[in-house]
Amino acid sequence: MLNKQILNINDIIRLYGDKKIFLITGKNTFDFLKKKNINSILDKLKNLTIFFKRKDVPDYNELKVIVKECKKKDPHIIIGLGGGTVIDYAKLTRFFLYEKKIKFDIRKSNKSKNFKKLICIPTTCGSGAESTTFSVLYKNNKKFSLNNKFMIPDFYCLIPNYIKNIKKRIATPPALDAFSQTIESIMSINSTKKSLNFSFKSLKILSKYLFKYIKKRDLSSTRKMVLAANYAGKAINISKTTGPHALSYIFTSKYKIPHGRAVFISLKLFLKINYNRMNEKKFLKKKFKKIFSILNIRSFVEFEKIMEKLSRSYHIDIKKIRKDIKKNPDLFVKSVNLERLKNNPIKIDNHTLKEIVNSI
Repeated sequence: MLNKQILNINDIIRLYGDKKIFLITGKNTFDFLKKKNINSILDKLKNLTIFFKRKDVPDYNELKVIVKECKKKDPHIIIGLGGGTVIDYAKLTRFFLYEKKIKFDIRKSNKSKNFKKLICIPTTCGSGAESTTFSVLYKNNKKFSLNNKFMIPDFYCLIPNYIKNIKKRIATPPALDAFSQTIESIMSINSTKKSLNFSFKSLKILSKYLFKYIKKRDLSSTRKMVLAANYAGKAINISKTTGPHALSYIFTSKYKIPHGRAVFISLKLFLKINYNRMNEKKFLKKKFKKIFSILNIRSFVEFEKIMEKLSRSYHIDIKKIRKDIKKNPDLFVKSVNLERLKNNPIKIDNHTLKEIVNSI
């Protein structure tokens, strides 16, 4: 089940201007886009309801509210206009709209129902959620990953003209996520020829434009970055992510660190293990060689320097995390998403995982 791209946001007006539309977005995102005159387009939608999400991550209780409000309006179309959280909310709302309750294991749901049409419009260059079959949902600070082929949007729309010049503090974590997802997809034991094609396309763009985008989010770099993020999303939709994502969720839920930056806390540590033990898996040597070639580097030390520079582009204070790790490393070890961790090419046992945690 593949989604199609709407090449121009005006196509939404042309195709669905007279339909009932339920739009999920964030207040800050909407206010930013209003300055770019996007409301002149949305004003042409004759029957539009807007729901402003409040949570920074997809939250179970807020999702229940969104589903309830959407059900009241009974729209023809659901649109998610925002970053990864908004897009996950839109995907989850469409999926659970006529369910009796929100479930966390939906892998075996084999629906033949006519879903509402779903259009996702990402406003950050990062998650690639507009091209994946899974969504994240948090309940009581615990992260769940819900995966089902019916989760993927019918259409997505990339709008670099509207999201250029977005504030660095907002733009950087998703951009870091795009880099992490690209590298993790390459590393994943589930990678295929198709996923690697998407990953390498993404990495080639990132190698030329990621630092430019972080420094100055002009139209040229934004256009390239929305493509890189989209390719990364298509890659992880096939391969799934690995260790760094598996460990990242506690940093977001407990310490409120933006997801993309949270992944970077352990990215280098997992990759170092993969690199140092690549003789255990023949394919790893080829993968690192390809990564180094695209990034125009010759060693893992140079690769580390790139990741360290990217980490510095969004400063966080991890003293509290380190203090908590020293007190109770098992809390972090137990928080790891085992489903993601098992995708790592080198098997990470509890002892190794504890070493990674203690190295943060």
